[in-house]
Amino acid sequence: MKTLDLDTPLKPMLTVTIEGVKYPITDVDPSLATSMTGLADAEGNTEAAMGELYDHISKVVGAPKEAVAKLGLRKINLLIRALFTAVREETDRVEEEVKNVPVVDAKTSS
Repeated sequence: MKTLDLDTPLKPMLTVTIEGVKYPITDVDPSLATSMTGLADAEGNTEAAMGELYDHISKVVGAPKEAVAKLGLRKINLLIRALFTAVREETDRVEEEVKNVPVVDAKTSS
């Protein structure tokens, strides 16, 4: 039987440096991730929407909102893409590891 222990603490998947401070990112709240993607992709980003996006990124990264707000749109986009890429790569790696675990049939092995 294959098992996945979700109680084990995760190692940081990405470290982001903002204003000289390194912020290790271990996980991303799914609702924040969905909201960040929607806000970043919205046409005609309003000031309110950008403020909400900065707030979400601040929560994910752990950096002050004021520091996040100083980042340009290109850096915000790079950060969001890096987060999703890190999650996808880790998921792909774990999926591959699980595929390579030999399955032993209890009836034939004794």
